[in-house]
Amino acid sequence: MALNFGNIEPWASITRVNLATDGTVNATYGGGGYTEDGTNGRVMVRIPKFWYKAEKVGATYKWWASGTSKTGFSVHPAFYQRATSTPADYIYIGAYEADLVPDAGGSHTLHSRSGKQPITGGVIYEVVFDVGTNEPSIGDLVDTAGGDEWVLLGYEVTGGSWGSNDAVGKLWISKVGDDNPGWSNDETITNESESSETLATVNGAVSSTIHFDIEEARTYAGAVGADWGLINIHSLEALTLLWMIEYGNLDSQTELGRGIVDKPGGTGFDGNLTAADNINDNLNAALTGAGDDGLAGEDDDGDVGICWRGIENLWGNVWTFVDGYEAIDAEYRILKADGSWSTIGPPNWSSSDYDTTNAAPITADGWISDLVWEDGFKHLLLASAVSGSDSTYIPDYWYAHDPEENNIVLSGGRWSSASPAGLAYRDSKDDVASSFRDIGARIEYIG
Repeated sequence: MALNFGNIEPWASITRVNLATDGTVNATYGGGGYTEDGTNGRVMVRIPKFWYKAEKVGATYKWWASGTSKTGFSVHPAFYQRATSTPADYIYIGAYEADLVPDAGGSHTLHSRSGKQPITGGVIYEVVFDVGTNEPSIGDLVDTAGGDEWVLLGYEVTGGSWGSNDAVGKLWISKVGDDNPGWSNDETITNESESSETLATVNGAVSSTIHFDIEEARTYAGAVGADWGLINIHSLEALTLLWMIEYGNLDSQTELGRGIVDKPGGTGFDGNLTAADNINDNLNAALTGAGDDGLAGEDDDGDVGICWRGIENLWGNVWTFVDGYEAIDAEYRILKADGSWSTIGPPNWSSSDYDTTNAAPITADGWISDLVWEDGFKHLLLASAVSGSDSTYIPDYWYAHDPEENNIVLSGGRWSSASPAGLAYRDSKDDVASSFRDIGARIEYIG
């Protein structure tokens, strides 16, 4: 008889919440005041503290998880991160891929909410304007005579005022499927969602984009408040462990859906907005399900998002920066499991911030077939061999460490990753300066 994980901890208590910046739970999924659009706090998934155990018998790996303390089990390292020597009762993971909240003073922050374009590198534009006559609203569609509608993410006034029709400043705009507005000098911008009222005039050709590498992602995530940041390697592996036990395998694409992985490469941002394709209407009591495009007779698998226990797009749509990981020629460096670190990731961390493996990182790409199995790293799925396939062992792909580089790690894959994508899909070829149109972020709070 199949187990009902809805009655087993910690799975039974995993749910979505609206979380304030100070860590207060403003509302819980299904309760009064709960929203998906971010108006009552960031939409996060609350995961209660759990204990785990790992063993290897011959060539067989075994893992257990428990909602209560048991002999031979340890609190999962995820609950020690961003906390003190006492593990946190909960970790909170962004239900959605992070989107940008621009700040006029430059202190941008990241959000987790429905209906937004995930932030990635090089596809959010800063547009300098003058002769501002009509103050816009966040979310307005802005346009020039060319007819393209761009979403207004935020704006800053650096001189003049709207009331005197001489506001000067800049706008932050984005649009799915485009990587350049193509606006030139002295084009008039209008607010399409405000009855085509004149907004301002473009002051110079649009060429500036927001850069987004792991350091900037970390900064914007940390700017939300104390104990906020990017999802770290221990949190990601905690999710992976719970999935693996619930489903009995890591063939995530077969169990739940391919995810957003079969779209063309395109230009600019060509993934989906958060909560697209009716996905929230399709979730079961465990907050698990997949989207649909609403068109009868079409196979949606590969073009719509997936959601596991309230967390959308753990694979597909955009690659995700994962903090607390570095691969060099001699070793993997992993954020201190006991939480006794002061800096969470490269390039600024030191040997007191991370634990190191005895095994050197592999340098060949392929399907994961074996794991690094050392004390202190048994809760991690670090590839040690890649002789598998998309239907054996861990049926996800591993892009290995590049020799003579210091590499970070990305997870999940992007909108055109196809079958290599999945929950355990990793890319360990990039460095801290990497900023691309298909790499985004997910936030966490552990306080």
